Amino acid sequence: MVVSSSTEQLFTPLKVGDITLGHRVVMAPLTRTRANDAHVHQQIATEYYGQRASPGTLLISEATFIRDEAGGIRNVPGIWSDHQIAAWKQVTDAVHQKGGFIFLQLWALGRAADPKIMAEKGFSVISSGNVPIEEGRVAPTPLTKDEILQYVEWYAQAAKNAVHEAGFDGVEIHGANGYLIDQFLQTNSNNRTDEFGGSIENRARFVLLVAKAVTDVIGQEKTGIRFSPHGHFQGMRMSDELMEEQFTYVIKALREAFPTFAYMHLTEPRVTGGADAKPEHVSGTIDFARRAWGDVEGSPFLAAGGYTRETAIETAEKYGGAIVFGRDFIANPDLPLRLKYDVPLNKYDRSTFYTKGPKGIDVGTGSARAAIVSQTGEIVASSAHETKLWRNPSNPAIFEQSTSDTWAQITSCVRKALEDAKISPEQIKGIGFDATCSLAVTDLDGKPISISEQDRFGEPGERDIILWSDHRAEKEANEINQSSSEVLQFVGGVMSLEMEIPKILWLKRHLSEEQFAKCLFFDLPDYLTYRATGSQVRSNCSLVCKTSFVPPGVTELSMGFDPDFLNIIGMPDLARDTKRIGGGGVVLTAGLPVGSGLSNQSAQELGLLEGTPVGSAVIDAYAGWIGTVAARYKTGSTTVGKGLSDHPSIQESTKRLAAVAGTSTCHLAQSKNGIFVPGVWGPYKDAVFPGWWMNEGGQSATGQLIDFVIKNHPAYPELKVLSSESKESIHDILEAKLEELRQVTSAAGGTLETFTGLTKDVHMYPDFHGNRSPLADSKMRGSISGLSLDNSIIDLALKFNVTLEAIALQTRHILDEMNGKGHDIDSIYMSGSQAHNKPLMQLIADVCRVPVILPHSPSAAVVVGAAMLGRFAAEVSETHGKPDKAEIFCDQKTAANVGMAERERLWEIMVEMTQPGTRVEPAASLRDERLLQAKYKIFRESIEIQRRWRKEMEDAAKNN
Repeated sequence: MVVSSSTEQLFTPLKVGDITLGHRVVMAPLTRTRANDAHVHQQIATEYYGQRASPGTLLISEATFIRDEAGGIRNVPGIWSDHQIAAWKQVTDAVHQKGGFIFLQLWALGRAADPKIMAEKGFSVISSGNVPIEEGRVAPTPLTKDEILQYVEWYAQAAKNAVHEAGFDGVEIHGANGYLIDQFLQTNSNNRTDEFGGSIENRARFVLLVAKAVTDVIGQEKTGIRFSPHGHFQGMRMSDELMEEQFTYVIKALREAFPTFAYMHLTEPRVTGGADAKPEHVSGTIDFARRAWGDVEGSPFLAAGGYTRETAIETAEKYGGAIVFGRDFIANPDLPLRLKYDVPLNKYDRSTFYTKGPKGIDVGTGSARAAIVSQTGEIVASSAHETKLWRNPSNPAIFEQSTSDTWAQITSCVRKALEDAKISPEQIKGIGFDATCSLAVTDLDGKPISISEQDRFGEPGERDIILWSDHRAEKEANEINQSSSEVLQFVGGVMSLEMEIPKILWLKRHLSEEQFAKCLFFDLPDYLTYRATGSQVRSNCSLVCKTSFVPPGVTELSMGFDPDFLNIIGMPDLARDTKRIGGGGVVLTAGLPVGSGLSNQSAQELGLLEGTPVGSAVIDAYAGWIGTVAARYKTGSTTVGKGLSDHPSIQESTKRLAAVAGTSTCHLAQSKNGIFVPGVWGPYKDAVFPGWWMNEGGQSATGQLIDFVIKNHPAYPELKVLSSESKESIHDILEAKLEELRQVTSAAGGTLETFTGLTKDVHMYPDFHGNRSPLADSKMRGSISGLSLDNSIIDLALKFNVTLEAIALQTRHILDEMNGKGHDIDSIYMSGSQAHNKPLMQLIADVCRVPVILPHSPSAAVVVGAAMLGRFAAEVSETHGKPDKAEIFCDQKTAANVGMAERERLWEIMVEMTQPGTRVEPAASLRDERLLQAKYKIFRESIEIQRRWRKEMEDAAKNN
């Protein structure tokens, strides 16, 4: 099929107030009830609106309460508190970053409020009159004149908050669907006899006062309004004659009073509230409203309600203006492109709207997160809870957690996500887990065994997780690395103390023989699937990447766990019986269904259904790879391909390095054949896809390093005050300080300076917590060269920039080593919190000289990757499941055959569920290229210098 650009009126620019849209497809206000109990939006809102934003597209937000007193529905966002405004600011920033526009719809419920909720808050149900919304409901209290004027002030303040504080491009006054303004306009609800009722003019008085108050504070060009004259929703709809008189009057009055109003927005008779109208209720047209509003440039008429591509094009051609879409925008975040190029639309399901799908559960270093994810990769609802972490004041190497606490937080998150999404357990089709590569220890019955020398060590106890970052096993790791075992080839030549075998060896040496013999050892992702299903089936990802498991056939002698290796390092009991570390049973590649799905006990704890498929888990970094590396990205093209890069094949994954960047950073690359890179973990066969190999590089501290440098600088207190006063992030303030310095320096020197030029004489080596890759040297330490007697905030800004440079330079070091040994990586796909750091992303592109692809939602990639495994498990269960729902994989051969047969399907799920990203091209000037190349040379030299100095000091410290 050849796709060509449409020249229909619907796809031409349109001036709306003081903005110009790129086309005339507008997103309708769609109530989603996803805010928290304080009416503050959560991260899901930023993702939701960000997904639907695109250059030149106008989004109208969901209805938003102007005040708590004007509410009466749970979990609807508000716009009166600082927290609400700050949450909306994240939404508007996400929309504007995509080149879109967004208006906030201002809402007051009136008699439509839930009396129970209003009573809980000490408020009354109010309206224009005392007519109940329906028979049997409480009669509302009519507003007094003073109270009416108070509402007018609340509307104005809400508009001011929206535009001047939260960053909206304008507001839409909600005058439709039987809510407060509509209740004043219509005789079904307004039985007043004073100046706000009794006549057409009086009934219009309230909305005209609201419009004047709003336009006075934000301007006519930023104000729109919505009416639904034909709607029967919530007991409305006057007679046809009176309805046309009333709304003709108010629309003409608005046009006369506010000639540059942004727009007039009406719903067609075929829609009432949020649903299709009953056939007997559909009559008339909105043509009378079009005539009343007229045709004024920059102040168009917007029509909504049940439009198709064909009727939208026809209406735009006939009347001009814009067409507003609702339900199709939910099911198709890229709706304008689909309509323009006549691409088939995803079908919407009004009863669920993206709520059927998998659940992803991500357990990070400090929290657990559960998310319900649609089949197109949208997060429908999510919840996160902190997990307990214990440190030892006398030993900074110790980091401990609890499986009991972790599971409790997971159950709370899952239940909260279900509640927020307002869906039933039956709609969760599959579950995927990811977690950190931490060691969980239980007894032979799965009960927690304490690994803490501070709390019941070796006995039943709460602290049963040695966290990945725990460095108690440094001695054991060093001894293992002296073994010269073939196993070490598959971890980059050097086993990290962050892996499980050194930790297990430490426990072997510190527990009694009897205690050690009663222990089961799990990489945390495998523990979670065990806890969820009761099955001890292990994942290839955990065993191969962290537990020294070499899959059969990788070498001539490999059969999984190497008994010779276990004997050499001092664990002969595990060499004889590898079941306690995951040997001797079925091992599954990523996402294949574990056991018979959720056990009865776990289902009850999670609030889900017994038997719900659970996918074989992965380590969190690999979930980030899964949720990132299959992304398409915006190309800027408007022809074939709908502005996106081509549909990627699994072969293209070999050219894409996924960098999961948060507190630390993991760098993952897939290859068709095993590639051995010294100092880079792997190659790991079957870590995700059967028959494919993975390498994993990493930086032990990235986000943590940035925080450390900032928070330990003398100017940090001043920075915090500036951030609090300006409500800007500390990173934005530091970037602004750098820009001020750049301009001053450029003016003084007569040439254009850059951030790189500002820090050309300052050099940092970033391994403050040892080197993970490509040196695999835990003794490496950080350093800074070029210090001066300056403790100002400008000096802090320079230190901030040089820290970003150091992280980027080390990323290039890892990339160079991987490509030098046989990889062919030509792009970096980012995820994690550091992907929000725009200067760092540009530096990585400039230093590494490859494009960086930023994900649609950096913080969502890991949990969405886990959800992809849940979807895959559900599909495999449906295809290969047994009639009695018994365990699918009772032997390794069946698991291997199904994994190979279905691996392409997993890749396609990844493509389908990964939202399009944004491509950042290398953009360094020729001078900056030279400076960065010189800095890279110095970076590499600093490694040699530090190692030479360390050797000299070690030699000097030796006793003769």
